[in-house]
Amino acid sequence: MVIVIMDGAADRGVRALNNATPLHHARHENIDGICTLGMCGLMYTIAPGVAPGSDTAHLAILGYNPYENYCGRGPYEALGAGFDLKPGDIAFRANLATIERGKIVDRRAGRISTEEARELLKDHKTVEIDGVEFIIEHTVEHRAVVVIRDHGLCSAISDTDPHRVGVPPNRAIPFVGTKDCERTALLVNKYTAYMMDALRRSPINRERKKRGLPPANAVLLRGAGAYKPVASIKEVFGIRGACISGVALVRGVARALGMRIFMHERITGGKDTDVGFKAELAVKLLENNYDLVLLNIKMTDIYGHDGDFRGKVEAIERIDREIAPLLNHVMDYEHVLALTSDHATPVSVREHTADPVPLLVYAPSCRTDTVKHYSEVSVASGALGVLRGTDLIRVLLDQAGIGEKFGE
Repeated sequence: MVIVIMDGAADRGVRALNNATPLHHARHENIDGICTLGMCGLMYTIAPGVAPGSDTAHLAILGYNPYENYCGRGPYEALGAGFDLKPGDIAFRANLATIERGKIVDRRAGRISTEEARELLKDHKTVEIDGVEFIIEHTVEHRAVVVIRDHGLCSAISDTDPHRVGVPPNRAIPFVGTKDCERTALLVNKYTAYMMDALRRSPINRERKKRGLPPANAVLLRGAGAYKPVASIKEVFGIRGACISGVALVRGVARALGMRIFMHERITGGKDTDVGFKAELAVKLLENNYDLVLLNIKMTDIYGHDGDFRGKVEAIERIDREIAPLLNHVMDYEHVLALTSDHATPVSVREHTADPVPLLVYAPSCRTDTVKHYSEVSVASGALGVLRGTDLIRVLLDQAGIGEKFGE
C-alpha cells in the first residue's frame, strides 16, 4: 500500500476564475488516468468543522485517533529532526524570525535558506540557562526544534510565537500555577532573550542586512509538548511502514508510530524537493516488502500559505508528471494506492481550513465509479462517499486483502 499526500493541495474556489481551485485548474493527466480506474470521495481528516494541523492529520490518516494520541507539535518535530527524546524532555517547534524595534516583521525571516540557517545556529546548538540545557536543531528553511532537557519541567506553557506580525514576541506564561510550569516559562523567556542577543550580533545577519535581506534575529517557540509513546503501527495493524518526507513534523509522526524513515539531500520540505526521486524511492520500498509507504510532498502547502494560485497549479502539474512511474508501478504490480491531502490550505486564506479533502483510492479489484477528474468537487460523487481520516487505513487494508473481520 502507498499513501501519497499532496500536502495542503486542497483549496477553495476562486471567484475570478469561475470558482476553480488549483486542482481543478491544473492539468494532471496521470492522476486522472488512475482516477478512472479507482474510487473517489471526500475526507474530513479530523472531523467536520475541524481545521487539521499537519501532525494531527497524519496521525489520523495512519489510523490513530488524534484526540487520544496527540502529544503536541514539538515532540513530533524533535523526533523528525532525529532527537531521541528522554523522559522529562520538553520539545517545541521553532521559527527563525525577524524583529525590528521590538516587533516581529517576518515570522519566517524571509524564508531564510536551509544552508544559511544551519550556519547561523551552529554556534548556539546547546545553551545552558540556570543549569538547564536548551538544544536547538535546524530542520528546513526557517524551521527548527528546541528541546529543554532537565527534570521537573512542564509543557503546559504558552507559545512565544504570537502567530502574527506587528507585535512583540509573547512572553511564555504557565497555564497552571505549579512551580514546575512557572519555572519552565521563566526559563523559556530567558532563552528567548539570550537567542535574540546572540543572533543580533551574528556576522551572518549583518551580511544579510547588507544584501537587503531580513535578519534572522529571533527564535519563536510554539507547540510545547512532552513525548507520549503509543503502540507502533506494526503492533496495531500488523504492517511494516516506511515514510518519505522532507518535513520533520511528518517524519516525527511516522517515527513515533514505529515507521522507518528515509531521508536524502534531494528530499526536502521545500519547493526544491525532488518529487521524481521520492517516487523512485517509494517504488524501491514497495519492492522491498514494506506493507505501507507514506509519501508526503510539501510544496503544494507552501504555495497555499504564500497565496500563490499559479505556483500551486504548477506544483500540482509537476507532481503529476514526476509521480507517473510510481502510479504505473502500482498498477503493474497490483498494489493499493491512496492519493489525498492532509488538509486544505486555500490560497485565499493562506492557512489550514476545515474543508474536506479529495480522496482517490485505487486497488486492482476495487469498485470503479464515474469520477474522471481529480478535484474537490468532482470526487464528491465517487463511490467512497465521505470518510474521516481514521477510516482510510482500514479501507486500504481491506482493499489489500489483509483487513480483519469484525464479529463472526
